[in-house]
Amino acid sequence: MRYWITAVLSCLALVVGGCSLISPAAKSVEQGDCVKQDGADFATVECSSAEAKYVVLKKLSGSEYTCKDVAGVTYTYYEDKQVCLGDKGADPLQASNVAHEGDCLTDSSSPPVRKLPCGDPQSIYKVLAREDGGLASLACDSVPGTEVTYTWELKQIGDGKKIPKLGPDLIFCLAHKEVDTARALENAKVGDCLRDTNIKPNLETTDCGGADAKYRVLRVVATSGQCDNVQGATSSFTFTPGGLAIPRVFCVARLR
Repeated sequence: MRYWITAVLSCLALVVGGCSLISPAAKSVEQGDCVKQDGADFATVECSSAEAKYVVLKKLSGSEYTCKDVAGVTYTYYEDKQVCLGDKGADPLQASNVAHEGDCLTDSSSPPVRKLPCGDPQSIYKVLAREDGGLASLACDSVPGTEVTYTWELKQIGDGKKIPKLGPDLIFCLAHKEVDTARALENAKVGDCLRDTNIKPNLETTDCGGADAKYRVLRVVATSGQCDNVQGATSSFTFTPGGLAIPRVFCVARLR
């Protein structure tokens, strides 16, 4: 009995002295907290710290499935709920993941891609369509005027539950904001006329009676070599619409 009492008193002394044998639970993050990446996970830090690279934008409720529609989100991970993180200091309203048809984006080849007013000189492309996931190589095939396909992915990290994905989270079908998609080169057919432009792909359809009509389309084929057998063809133009792997070759005759 004497030894049992001694053991209990020793354990009590450890607890009172702050030496509990049970580790406290890790602090759960809340909206507005700042975190740093810590290996395959994230750790909370003071927002004033130089280590604070991300901010908690939202913790999803039980009925919400994914963070991808949370403005400005870049990372997601699980603790008790799915946590949506964004880059610290970034403006969520300029995030590309909240862009929709008619919105404009900066150059998709120069990350980070931002959503800006179409009148802003830094905006380059207009969103023609937005698709929620799928195959990027096919998503924009049926969207006339698509010049560029831009994909956006939500990064998942940590050992918690991960959402299975097939391809990117979002796919944007884009055209230069100043292009009239009704005149897009990909819409050209035999008999149509083309004019030069200073915006890629540098050609668009035009009225054959207009002074700017420079070429007439004689045939649309798969390879430029096929134009050698097209009577009257003086040159060819190869164009690959955004989202397609197969190019279109226009065999043309120069008008002037």
